[in-house]
Amino acid sequence: MISLEVALDFAPGCVRDDAAQTHDTIPGINNRALDGYAMRSDDTSVGRAHLRVVGSVRAGDSRQLRLESGETTLFMTGAPMPSGTDYTFMIEEVAASPRGNEIHVARPLTRGENVRLTGESVALGQVLVTPGSERRPYCLAPWRVKA
Repeated sequence: MISLEVALDFAPGCVRDDAAQTHDTIPGINNRALDGYAMRSDDTSVGRAHLRVVGSVRAGDSRQLRLESGETTLFMTGAPMPSGTDYTFMIEEVAASPRGNEIHVARPLTRGENVRLTGESVALGQVLVTPGSERRPYCLAPWRVKA
């Protein structure tokens, strides 16, 4: 077999002679799996809580937030988890005050619920393409791999 380097644009249909591994994790940070409120499990351990809303964060926001006990923040899907939080309540599962500055939750959550953990989809160094496999667009597009 002859080996040669081929630009990714021309790789579909080629056969890989070694394994392709990731350089990064996907997701790269712990983040929210859905729109909702970031919370600390200790705040709802008794099954209900009133929490003060201290802001909102969208996906791609790089602010490093830390929430204290009794605080929550509205987060959009993919937004990084603030320090001190360990789960997300879906927007549909909370009752917000008329001004939106407080919410009420009526059930406890399990630590990690509605959260995507670092490397959950693809781990650092995970083999994505095995030797001898044909290069298909789905193998090339989503990940940065060693070429």
